[in-house]
Amino acid sequence: MKMKLKAFRNFLLYLFIQSARLVVFFIPWRIGAKACEYFALFVFLFLNKDRRTLRRNLDIVYGAKMPEKEKGILENRNIRNYGRGFFEFLKFTVWPADKIKNMVKETHGLEYFNEAKETKKGVIVVTLHLSNWELLAHFTALNGNIAGAAAKRMFDPLIESAVNSARTKTGVKIFLKDDDIRSMIKYLRQGMIFGILSDQDTSVESVYVPFLGVMAKTPSGPAVLAQKLGLKLMTVCIYRRRDNYYGIQINKPIETEGKTTEQLAEEYNKEISEFIFKYPEQWVWVHRRFRMTAEKSMEEKGIKL
Repeated sequence: MKMKLKAFRNFLLYLFIQSARLVVFFIPWRIGAKACEYFALFVFLFLNKDRRTLRRNLDIVYGAKMPEKEKGILENRNIRNYGRGFFEFLKFTVWPADKIKNMVKETHGLEYFNEAKETKKGVIVVTLHLSNWELLAHFTALNGNIAGAAAKRMFDPLIESAVNSARTKTGVKIFLKDDDIRSMIKYLRQGMIFGILSDQDTSVESVYVPFLGVMAKTPSGPAVLAQKLGLKLMTVCIYRRRDNYYGIQINKPIETEGKTTEQLAEEYNKEISEFIFKYPEQWVWVHRRFRMTAEKSMEEKGIKL
């Protein structure tokens, strides 16, 4: 009975996503995105657990260095960021490719991607859940590169199909955790730019290194792949500008030779932490990033989370 109820609930969610796509088609981008910012604020009134996680993460990272009033302002801006990102994700499913690409108005370090395209030597891109991170893969593919991204399998096949259909419409190749790795390696050897979101605590091979100034469980896959296959390793972020268009920052490749997995993970964590400190309202603070470190220490001290 429980399984049937769960399947029915997932089917309703699938219908909601598909219906939302139809509605979004008729709503202008600026109006819809702004409306969804405030809708997100309304929804979060009922998501107490997520709000607590958000505030706890701010406390762990900033502590007393950031006044409580500033944390409250950042919290609200952050929640609005989720609403805007959700609307834009749906909007991209109904927009033509040229309109999606036009959302990116500036790039810094694009020569590093162009070099990969010319030499046909794959690149491991360490990126993060910042602003509209899905747009980064779209832009990379629409800019003439072989673009790929790692993704985890979702809780429902229908919803996974709908989401991955949106992700691959511009030619992005999605590789799931349990897929045959040989296909991914084949494309990497053809010069694929392969993005891995490495800013969360997930059930993958990991190491413990500083993140935002705090020890955190960090995916080690990017470091291992880059060294084993002799590929370039670099960090990239997409950020929202004041005019609500986007910019992309591509950092120069990280030197991998002679370094341990921990050293490389620490280096890419340092670089993506800098992105977050620069655009704090655009990162996904509602994830329990420090579950295995700072939060564990708090629980051992008897602090209720």
